[in-house]
Amino acid sequence: MSLELDIFESPDAELCKQYWEIGSDGEFCHSVKQISENHDISSSKLLKKVRSNCHAYSTTIFCNSCSEPYVYKSRSDYQRLQSRNAFITCDNCLRDIKQDEELNKINAIQSFIDSIDFKLSIDNLSVRQAVFLYALIRHSANENLTGLDEFGLAKTELFSPDKDYNYHILKELHDQRIILISPESNLDHITLLDNGGVQYYIERVKWILPLKETYQNMNQFINELDYVITSLNYIDKAYDDVVELCKEVNLHECIGYLQHTLYEHQLNFNPGKKTILVLSKALEQYSVAQVYNLIWAAVNNAAAYFMRSHVSKKQAANSVVGNIERRIEKSEANNWELKSFRRLFDLPQSQISRVLFNLLLHTDDGGFNLCSQDYI
Repeated sequence: MSLELDIFESPDAELCKQYWEIGSDGEFCHSVKQISENHDISSSKLLKKVRSNCHAYSTTIFCNSCSEPYVYKSRSDYQRLQSRNAFITCDNCLRDIKQDEELNKINAIQSFIDSIDFKLSIDNLSVRQAVFLYALIRHSANENLTGLDEFGLAKTELFSPDKDYNYHILKELHDQRIILISPESNLDHITLLDNGGVQYYIERVKWILPLKETYQNMNQFINELDYVITSLNYIDKAYDDVVELCKEVNLHECIGYLQHTLYEHQLNFNPGKKTILVLSKALEQYSVAQVYNLIWAAVNNAAAYFMRSHVSKKQAANSVVGNIERRIEKSEANNWELKSFRRLFDLPQSQISRVLFNLLLHTDDGGFNLCSQDYI
């Protein structure tokens, strides 16, 4: 090891020499505690003085990029590499490599943006795209209204009633080029591929809107989108699409509540085609608030079934859908009037629901409290 001092003939210089002094046995001559006591300073101040006043270079380990000798960060760093005689990459070169990688990622993202022919305007949005995009803007737009922040940052507000539905909507908007990854995303969450493309988690990047040149800024686009959604035009122009979207959102309201209620009882369940079929049938005649009633009773019965019969949690959870189906049949046969539940504090109205039912249909959370024939 070679020691280079930045100061000479001072107590700090002596302190540095003692810190890095190695005996014939290859061990450090002085303990950190001894040096601290000799110089009447704490161990943390000792390390700060060593790092700022000297550099300990290796005589056997060199950077494989710039060929400079390795600089030990501390005694433990020296001990870790003591038996090593090899080339490594120094911090400066690692920093340069990372900067090059980040520049390549930004260039790859920008090249993709430049290659997209589609330009976003109000006129080329379907009602489905308009509702999804406006909800995402309200959920994730940055303070300056220049783009959309990472989806995962807004943890205090629901985007959609179901976590899986969140991903589905984001992917749909992404695949249709309604939103594009922003070069201002955290590059640590992006991987550069061998083919020059990039890979990333869809919930951990920022987004931009590929707006048509006629829009001066994103704020103008948002104002026009708000006007179109609240003007009732979509109900006149795309009534059937509005109806289908309402059914879809209400279905995911029920799926989200089902998963939440099962989770409270520590029962895991992945909704499949049968679940979707049963809940869709229930929503043909009941409101979401009433279907909550069916779900709550079915889940509580499943929890009791698990405790009473000592079956597996999976078997207990799988009994829920059949239980809901039987309750629907009994309700129909006996003309029961199902009590409506209220929204849970943990499951407030989502942005998707607010845009669709409050703004577009001009109801007060009508998708939750009313049957489909009453709000459309």
